[in-house]
Order: sequence, then structure tokens, then C-alpha cells
Amino acid sequence: MVSEEDFWYHTFICVRTMNPFTGKWRITEMSQWDQSFVDMEVEGHFTFREGGGSFFQFGLVRGFMDCHYSTDLKSPSMEFTWEGSDEMDPASGSGRIE
Repeated sequence: MVSEEDFWYHTFICVRTMNPFTGKWRITEMSQWDQSFVDMEVEGHFTFREGGGSFFQFGLVRGFMDCHYSTDLKSPSMEFTWEGSDEMDPASGSGRIE
């Protein structure tokens, strides 16, 4: 259940920015790993914040993202690079969300 404070905060952020990716997104399926690995330490997720500070974690992989959002609200997309760790070893990469 979402608290009233969280509801209004999330609503304010989404209306103010109109960024469809803002918020915490649960990972429910990954092609390379089963769900027990994805949720090993915490529920696998991506969290996108306005103004930076976006991050993710699944299994033993975690990282911080530098996100660049499209301005086309009819076809939202985002490209990102990330740096973090995979079982305490340095890791990095990039991705795209549509």
C-alpha cells in the first residue's frame, strides 16, 4: 500500500516533469537470469529520479545511471550509461528503454 505522502510526492513529480520513467520500477523478468537471482538481495528494480541520482539493483549487480530522456512524449525513450559493481567487481555499461 502506498502512503498518502508517497502518493502526492509521486503525483507531483510526474505532473511537474511529465517524464514517464520517473519512479521505482520492479524488474519482473530478465532473459538471462531467473527471478530468484534477480531478487537475491532486494526486489530487482530500476529507480529513476529527476535531476540525477538514478540507480538499479538486481541479483548482485548494482549501479548508478546517467540518464538522457527523449523530449517526444508520444514515443518516450531514454538512453543511459551506468557504473557500479557485479559481485564487488567494477562493472559498467549502457542501455536504452522505450
